[in-house]
Amino acid sequence: MIVSALWRYPVKSMRGEALDACALGVNGLAGDRRFAIVDGDTGTIASAKYPRKWSALLAATARDRGAWVEIELPGGAHVRTDDPFAAEALSAHLGRAVRISDTPPPHPLAERVTTELDAHPGELGTFELGQGAPGTFFDFAPVHLITTATLRAVDAEAARFRPNLIVDTADPGFVEDAWLGKLLSIGGARLRVLIATPRCVIPTLVHGEHPARPSLLRAIARAHSLDILGEPQPCAGVYALVVRPGRVATGDRVEVIA
Repeated sequence: MIVSALWRYPVKSMRGEALDACALGVNGLAGDRRFAIVDGDTGTIASAKYPRKWSALLAATARDRGAWVEIELPGGAHVRTDDPFAAEALSAHLGRAVRISDTPPPHPLAERVTTELDAHPGELGTFELGQGAPGTFFDFAPVHLITTATLRAVDAEAARFRPNLIVDTADPGFVEDAWLGKLLSIGGARLRVLIATPRCVIPTLVHGEHPARPSLLRAIARAHSLDILGEPQPCAGVYALVVRPGRVATGDRVEVIA
């Protein structure tokens, strides 16, 4: 198995950038989820898990430029995170007053709606970010991996799942299941795989050139539902913690070592 692609998402819920190599630390790939958009009215962190309110985030692309992050909006306009007028431009794009932040509050909350697979579809609620990586804007843990085997099994593009590492393998099926609780060696880093990644509404939404696929979540559920905290959840990919930081690159071997 090898790393076939690396992806970083400098602004939460925006599209990201492909990398050839990157430092991987305890807070994930350097610069990943470095910023988030904050709702000016509620103070919650904007997430496309509430698509009626925040799906326009997925129409923007963020690229790390070192001292600042560049955001490309539909139509080709560019916004820098260090620009004092950035909030104004982003508010116009999103249709509501927002600000951009690189500092998570002590208990950052984001909104999400339940999916068609839940007992009460479309119900709005909140969840706390970074429970597997406190002090960050990650949904849970700092690294998300998915294999080409899983992508073939669910017949979907990797972009829909927003992974950090895409692992190429010729093996069939949901290869990541065998990694749960295991230690992975990737380049100069080692990762501990924590849990399968339960999927929300985001993979069904428009992702750039990839159109909406409303039926995708149900297809994943049919192909691969796992027990997550006592409930069956459609899963694709896995979350991991970094136990030994190091540099990772496309072409690196991925080995299960313990």
